[in-house]
Amino acid sequence: MYICLDIGNLTSNFTTGIANYVYCLLEALLDVDKDNKYKLLGITPLKLHRFIKNLKFKDYSNVEIKSYQMPSKAFHRVFSLWQSINFPPVEWLTGNIDIFHSFDWYFPPVKSAKAIATIFDITPLSHPKWHTRGNVKQHTKRLKTIKKNADIVTTISKNSKKDIIKYLKIDSEKVFVIYPGVNTNKFHPIKNKYLIEKTLNKYDLKPGYILYVGTIEARKNIETLLKSITYLNNEKGVSKKLVLVGRKGKSFDKLSFSKNVVWTDYVSDEDLIYLYNVASCFVYPSLYEGFGLPVLEAMACGCPVIASNTSSLPEVVGDSGILINPDDSKMMANAIKQILANSQLTRSFINKGYQQVKKFTWKNSAIQTLQIYNSINK
Repeated sequence: MYICLDIGNLTSNFTTGIANYVYCLLEALLDVDKDNKYKLLGITPLKLHRFIKNLKFKDYSNVEIKSYQMPSKAFHRVFSLWQSINFPPVEWLTGNIDIFHSFDWYFPPVKSAKAIATIFDITPLSHPKWHTRGNVKQHTKRLKTIKKNADIVTTISKNSKKDIIKYLKIDSEKVFVIYPGVNTNKFHPIKNKYLIEKTLNKYDLKPGYILYVGTIEARKNIETLLKSITYLNNEKGVSKKLVLVGRKGKSFDKLSFSKNVVWTDYVSDEDLIYLYNVASCFVYPSLYEGFGLPVLEAMACGCPVIASNTSSLPEVVGDSGILINPDDSKMMANAIKQILANSQLTRSFINKGYQQVKKFTWKNSAIQTLQIYNSINK
């Protein structure tokens, strides 16, 4: 069987979000599947083409990378036109394939291959206020194309599946949940105090801060988190720093940071592991998540978790952390106080977190994806 995966988003050193999902899923697929042949399709702007060309997967015996580049100015126009006219089929670029698996923001036409689309969330339809008008228009068009042409849709949580069925009116039997995994060889407790101290010095931090990881944007609800830290630090005897790790989003410039807030911008995975390890707790106040991978990363590093009780996050957290109303800054502050004041509760959440993480592995994700490939190609 010839399986083609769209790897067009693997064009940056920022292995976050969708790119991280595609990379880790592909790596796990190639580890568990030695029988099938894989074609990896990467269409990129000129300046990003080097990332596709240099992916380690090019050295696998059952992998062929099909890479194409075009001027940056034409990139989005070409894809928009391709999707509008629904021609030519993707096989013109890939050659003969049995399955085409698309990720992210476009869904090209296929000739005879079975088509699978992964939808990470449906927020352009469910929460259009978080997107630009152009972005909503583009994604609405893509999602309608997926509804019409995809044989199978996969998604990353039961909540996302529910939303896909609700907003796209897709038959529930065509939508499959495949949870992401967390790499516990990378994210795990660290005992090397020298390396931890070196990382803390790099960001001018002391152990015991409160940590958030993710893009600084409206959907992530950072404003409410900042209010909760203000409530916390206004209490007698409490003085805790909040460390925000993540790139600027649209709403960043509207936020006001106090002296107790440190923003690091994007950090490498290596630094992030150390930052998880010495945080007193990890707070994820997001209003909506397709999944919420940083929650698992924190748990894997032995950091107790506080997260919103909305969207997919209860699926990820289970009973391994504290779930809070993301609109209630006082409730958020009280949850942080619980973690800071009760070492027995903290230890319980850490141990439960280690067990929760075991349910989410990339090997499981790959096996479930391969089962779908095999079933659809019968």
